[in-house]
Amino acid sequence: MSFRIALRAKESVFCALLALSGCAAVGPNYTSPRLEADVPAHWTSPTGRAGAAVEKQEVPVQPSKWWTELSDSALNQLVMKAFETSPTLEAAMAKLG
Repeated sequence: MSFRIALRAKESVFCALLALSGCAAVGPNYTSPRLEADVPAHWTSPTGRAGAAVEKQEVPVQPSKWWTELSDSALNQLVMKAFETSPTLEAAMAKLG
């Protein structure tokens, strides 16, 4: 029984030291990592100005191509490829039987 208590105490100390090691300070020659992607200097919004108030509508209308509002050509290509390779509802139902 005392062996189990001693083992638990050692495990607790080990876990505490492991957790505290994450708080270690970095050295004086630390340099922050460089971002590989280009980060825009400022964000854009559909209204053309940041923080512009958008009028509330009774029924929210979802744009049919909502992803185009993000102005990301890679995302546009991925979505179009997904639409091209996705089966239609009719084809999916035919496979089921």
